Amino acid sequence: MLVVIGLAFALWARDELRRNRSAGVVRKEGHTLDRSGPHAVVRHPICTGLIAMVLGTTPDVGVAAGVGLGCALSAALWVKSRHVEQLIAATFPADYPAYRRRVRPFVPYAL
Repeated sequence: MLVVIGLAFALWARDELRRNRSAGVVRKEGHTLDRSGPHAVVRHPICTGLIAMVLGTTPDVGVAAGVGLGCALSAALWVKSRHVEQLIAATFPADYPAYRRRVRPFVPYAL
């Protein structure tokens, strides 16, 4: 169930990004600060969905392997999220600080 929820959340976030979406960390022409939909819940909803999917596989691959993979993926996504946040902060210096204070990066109300 966690895999399905994570996948649905990541796909919802991907769809909501529309023209801001890219594989790399780049500023696009007409870039907007996404604060609605899944971005109203967490700042990095695609990462959150991917982590949920990996953790959802834990019963199938074993706790040690699942947690290890989850930690490795989380670390990699955390590094990428720092780059994204630097770009967004530079692009939206007036709006991003308040959004950042209000919305957690990965886990609503926690992390």
